[in-house]
Order: sequence, then C-alpha cells, then structure tokens
Amino acid sequence: MQGIYIFLAIIAGALLSDAHVLTAVIRYNLMVMLFFTFITVNFNPQLLRRDHFKVLVANILLPILIFLAWRSWDPETAAAILVIGLAPTAAGAPVITTFLRGRVDHVTVSILLLSPAMALLIPLFLPMLLSSDIGEIAVLDILIPVFMVVFVPLASSIFIKKVLPSAVPYIAKAAKVNFYLFLFNVFIASAKATDFIRNDEEASWIAILSIGLGVTILGLILFQLGERLGAADLKLENSMSLGRKNTMFALWLALTFVGPLAALGPMLYILFQNIYHSIAMYRLDNE
Repeated sequence: MQGIYIFLAIIAGALLSDAHVLTAVIRYNLMVMLFFTFITVNFNPQLLRRDHFKVLVANILLPILIFLAWRSWDPETAAAILVIGLAPTAAGAPVITTFLRGRVDHVTVSILLLSPAMALLIPLFLPMLLSSDIGEIAVLDILIPVFMVVFVPLASSIFIKKVLPSAVPYIAKAAKVNFYLFLFNVFIASAKATDFIRNDEEASWIAILSIGLGVTILGLILFQLGERLGAADLKLENSMSLGRKNTMFALWLALTFVGPLAALGPMLYILFQNIYHSIAMYRLDNE
C-alpha cells in the first residue's frame, strides 16, 4: 500500500508542477523526519559490529568508483549516481526490515552510524568530485547546511532523552507523521523534476533513461554486495543498511548543491528500492 501512495505522490507532483516553488520546504521536513527517527531509536554500543564499518566503507567507495567509471561519457548521470549512492541508510529501513523478518537492531545501528558519518564526509567529497562539472563548490558551503540538517535533529533528540525522558514515548507516537512528510517531499520533488524537464533543454528523455539505468545498476550492486559483506546470518540486514537509501537526504543534496537533473536520481531510486523490496516481500510470503 505504501508503494501506491508514493506512486500517487509522484503523479500529483507531475500534474501540479507549480508546487516546485516549495522546494525549500524539503530541508525542514527532512530535519523533522530525522528527529523522529533519532528519538525513536536507541544506540547500544554492544550492537556495533565489524559489519557496520564494512557497510560504511562500501557506502563511501562504491558510489565514488561507479561515479568515476560513468563520468567520462555521461557526467549528469554520474552526478545523480554519486548523490544517491553517498546517502546514508534510510530512516524507514528498520520498518522494511521488520516486514522481511530481519534484525531491526542491526539496521538501526547502521542509521545511527552512517547518518552523522556521511554528513561529515559528503561536504568533502562533493566539492572534490563535482566542482569540474558544475562549477566551484566550497566545502563550508555544503558542510554547514548538511551539519544543520543532520546534527540539529540528532542533538535535539539526545537532549530530550537526557533531560525529558518521560516525554520520549509521547513524542515517539507522533513519529507516524514521518511517512506523510516523506510523501510531501516526494510530491515537491516530482513537481520540481517535472518543471525542470518541461523547461530545460538538458532534461531529454535520453538523460532521464540514462539516470534510471544508472541508479538501477547502483541499487542492484549495493543490495547484492551488502549481502556478501559480512556475517552469513546478517545478509538481509547488511543489504538493507547499504542499499536502502535516505532518498530525501539525497534529494535535498541534489536540489541544493548539484541541480534538478541530478535530483532525478533519488526520485528514480525511490521507485527502484520500493519495487526491489516489494518483490522480496512477495517471495517471502510465497515460500
């Protein structure tokens, strides 16, 4: 059912492309979503395993390697691949893990490790890798906004847990709003992408199909490699941690620092990862 809502949000954005003027809202919605994610999960150092660091290294190296390989003949697709590939584990990954009967605690630790780590590393990688393609990018121009988006919700959640622990259960109940914020962000992103496709000559159907192919290849590599990264009993969890991306974070990065064409990467990845896991759920239900 969630996949249908996502699809409807994309269609609505395509039909109401004037909603692209709300693009700035994506950042603040993302901060609220991350806050609810951090407030509802607890970090236990005993759950931190070598597999988590393998996922972190793969999350850095794989997108960069694919970007460098793709860049020589299609820099636009390469940029889209890089932006979505460097994104941390999705806030909703534990929910999907539950549906697939996996260990939620392992995936939760991945979120808490990768989110701040990639927030610190992405401002270093984007200027280094993309400056020649889209113009000069200063590290601080990316570091400060990314720091605010990730660390303000993280710090706020830690503060509330320490100072007002009794309020956490009540706040956690409101975390259901995350899915609606996610849908609203998808709607705005679809409107932005549609407006760009209609009004920019760079957004040809060939470019769109190329980005679609690129993110599909990226996703298949991430999910399949994740299964092979670590312990045999954590194949699903490592695959989820590496492949299930925080598309809203990637979308904000693309629209803020790269461009609307690169934002098609996270948009198309939303479809890919939901189709991928819908198939996985179907197979599990029919075993």
